[in-house]
Order: sequence, then structure tokens, then C-alpha cells
Amino acid sequence: MTNGGRGVPRRQVAWAFLRRDLRVALSYRFPFFLQVLAIAFTVVTFAFVAELVPPGEVPGGYFTFAITGIIVASFLTAATTTLGGSLQEEQSRGTLEAVIASGVPVAGLAIGFAAFPIVNAAVSSVAYVLVAALIGWDAVASANWSLAGVALLLGTISFAGVGFVGAALVLVFRRAGAVTGWLVALALFLGGELFPLSLLPGWLQAISWLSPFTLTLSLIRDALLEQRAWGESWGALAGVSVAAIAYVTLGLVALAAGLRHAKRVGTLGGY
Repeated sequence: MTNGGRGVPRRQVAWAFLRRDLRVALSYRFPFFLQVLAIAFTVVTFAFVAELVPPGEVPGGYFTFAITGIIVASFLTAATTTLGGSLQEEQSRGTLEAVIASGVPVAGLAIGFAAFPIVNAAVSSVAYVLVAALIGWDAVASANWSLAGVALLLGTISFAGVGFVGAALVLVFRRAGAVTGWLVALALFLGGELFPLSLLPGWLQAISWLSPFTLTLSLIRDALLEQRAWGESWGALAGVSVAAIAYVTLGLVALAAGLRHAKRVGTLGGY
């Protein structure tokens, strides 16, 4: 990346970040093994928990219901807490200042930081599905996989927008990572990651729909567990689309403001 970085396409910036992060991740194979082991442990645990839930209590059975929630939650976590942690690591190593000085635009920087965590979440989701299939989960053939995929894509864009806001908070307040983690935990709880939203009080249900996680997970579960058709889901899809545009716009504005603040106070080069 040179001083002409402002002319570098965003996809080229993202690819450069992704290749670097992939090389780093693949150079440490034991953490990757532990991640796969953790996925297997989680899936097996919920397979046993599902035995305690009577059939028909939730659409598709509790095992499928829970695994779907866990997979979508992995994208939320990757795009928020993991992204903020990556930026903090760049700042502590002193490389963030060099990247900014090279002229990389804010949008390119944002995409670059988000690329590896989201790809990692996608790989993890495949691992979840494979492990679940090995222990007896039968994917619903009549599920609307295309609708679920589009919903997950739009939802991930929203999650990245939230992650950009979290990264901006890290730049401004430095110790904001814990706050972001708590907000993510709250979003998972209110969004019904592991239980139906109907169990929450009505006022909490109303608040939960402000979260892109709730909107995304609800649409994905409708598509996979209740085989909802495209024609029945335009309203929900429009809601997820609006959330994606709103959150990513807010996130980019916040990240740009956070970078300006860090540059002004001289904290870009160290954490």
C-alpha cells in the first residue's frame, strides 16, 4: 500500500488484509484445532439438551433451532467483538498508523478488518453443520436455503456496521471492548439465540426488534424451520435490508470519527 492508496479498490484492500490474517491464522494450527473441538463440543452438548425438549415445542425441533441461533450468533460475534479486537491489536502493534498514513480509505479499512473474522465465521458455520449432520441432524430439504443465505448476508452487513461502531469506541475510549462484549451478549439474549422470543415479556420483545440480530435470526429461522417462501417474506426482508444500510452507514461514520479522534490525540500509533 503506497501513498496512492486512495486509488486502491476496496476489494484489493480487503484481499490484502484477508491474505495476511489467513497466513497468521494458519501458522498457528493448534488454536484452529481447539476451535474445531469447541464447535464439536457445543453441537454435542445441544444434541443432549434437545433430548429434554419435547418434539413440537419449537419449529424444526430444538436441536435445529439452537444450532441455527448459534451459527448466526457466530457471525454477530465475529463482526463485532472480533473486529474491534483486531483493530486494537493493530493499534497496539503500531501498524494502524502506518496503514492510515498509506492513504487507505475508511471504507477499505473497515472491509479489510471485517474480512477475516467474517470468513472465519463462515468456515465455522460449515463446521457446525457438518458436525451436526454427523450426529444425526437431517437438514430440511424443503427449507428455503436461498432466502436464509440472503438474510444472513444482509444481517452480516448489519453486524459489521455495529462492529465498526464498537471499533470507533475502542479508538476513543480504549477500554470499550468489554462494553461491546456485553452489548453483544444482550443482543443474543434478547434475540432468542437459544430460546423462542415468545418466552420474553412483551416489552422486552418490542425492544429486541431494534436489534439486527433479532431481525436476521427470525427471518433465517422462518426460511429454514418453517420453509417460508420468498413471497411471504418480503416485509421481513425489507426490514433486514433497511437495517443493513442504516447500521453500516452509522458504523462507517462512527469509525471515521473515531480515527479522526485517535489521530488528533496521537493514539493511532499505540494502545
